[in-house]
Amino acid sequence: MLTVLIFFLVLAVLVLAHEWGHYISAVKTGIKVEEFGVGFPPRLFGAYKKNGKWRWVWGNKEITDADGTVYSFNLIPLGGFNKIKGENNSFDWYKFDQRLAEYRQALSEEKLSGQEQKNLQKVLSEEGQALSLFDSSFNYENYLKLSDREKLTILENFTDNRLKNDKDAFYTQAAWKRLLVLVSGPFMNFVLAMGLLAIGFMIGLPEVVDDQNVSETPARVQVYEVFEDSPAKQAGLQLGDFILAVNGQTLNQVDPVIEMVKASEGQAVVFEIEREKKVLTLNVVPELISTPEQDYFGIGVSLVRVSVVKYPWYEALWLGVKQTFLTIWLMITTLAAMIVNLFKEGEPGVALAGPIGIASLTGKFARMGFNYLLQFAAMFSINLGILNLFPFPALDGGRIVFILAEKLRGKPVSSKVEAWSHVLGFGLLITLVVVVTFKEVLQLINN
Repeated sequence: MLTVLIFFLVLAVLVLAHEWGHYISAVKTGIKVEEFGVGFPPRLFGAYKKNGKWRWVWGNKEITDADGTVYSFNLIPLGGFNKIKGENNSFDWYKFDQRLAEYRQALSEEKLSGQEQKNLQKVLSEEGQALSLFDSSFNYENYLKLSDREKLTILENFTDNRLKNDKDAFYTQAAWKRLLVLVSGPFMNFVLAMGLLAIGFMIGLPEVVDDQNVSETPARVQVYEVFEDSPAKQAGLQLGDFILAVNGQTLNQVDPVIEMVKASEGQAVVFEIEREKKVLTLNVVPELISTPEQDYFGIGVSLVRVSVVKYPWYEALWLGVKQTFLTIWLMITTLAAMIVNLFKEGEPGVALAGPIGIASLTGKFARMGFNYLLQFAAMFSINLGILNLFPFPALDGGRIVFILAEKLRGKPVSSKVEAWSHVLGFGLLITLVVVVTFKEVLQLINN
């Protein structure tokens, strides 16, 4: 239960930081944020300003008199959201205005054939009917009695008024403003990671040190990687385990551990390990491993020597920034390798973690200590930022692609094409999450 609570808390902080990035950049560029929510609906309560005075609202009551943003607190504690005016263009008045200009030009041409005239009349009728759905004051019956030119004039006047009201909407802004709003969410995840890592370096984070390094705090040997189908995997060794002793001999360096395993000649080796502050004993039987250089007995793990190191605040700030950029580069190259492997081998080459896997890792690092949890949260935040910049529909990166395409084409991409691509993209992402989660559930059952 505690693991679930910590996972939700970490996730909420990361998502809120992401949404705060979108919020602050939108407000600073003159785009209206209709609602900024902590948690996901249904709404519990909210606050907003009317004529300079704060007002409270309870439940999901529709708010129509807010001067600015409604700040809400919602039932589902999984992060937060922004409702940016005109971001999800259910109806793009800017694009509609462009179509009206095309209709006006077509109508002004006196060489329209009878069929073209009928097509134009049909379009004007359909557009009028569509507008009647957006404004109950629009009298569609009277509109149908007018001439084509009069219909166009009404539509153009109606659209002009809407555009004047939507000057603070997302879709009416310059491309650079929209790009800034979209990029700001992932950027804030990177800033959060810098802050978390800086705090971590101040209080002390685990660092890899070599066998000759002498640190202020005791160094220990830690399992960095456990290979599949290896003796270590079969015996139960896990990522993050600390090796305290081998065959009863206390060791705090990597090379002696490796030499003792090699010298075992295939006999069981007794490992005393620390896992999440619990001491366990595991018997591992090494196997003969062949390399171009030599044959030796091994257990199939990568080991590192780690020590918790603290830094002065001024060094910690710089190290937080440096480590964030190094991690961003490492994750990008890893993601690129996964994509290459996916096309070449039909699989990503590394295990994908779903909600259950991430929650499990969150609990694992939390039990190892607060500094480990800080480090994990920073890595998670960086990962969230990079994935959101991935050029896939429904993600921030996918929306960025459509804005760049608009600049290259000189005109916006069809709103229907964009909307459907985001719907399909979201569906694929959900499917991926379900598949990965299903595999994790099966693995838990089998274990």
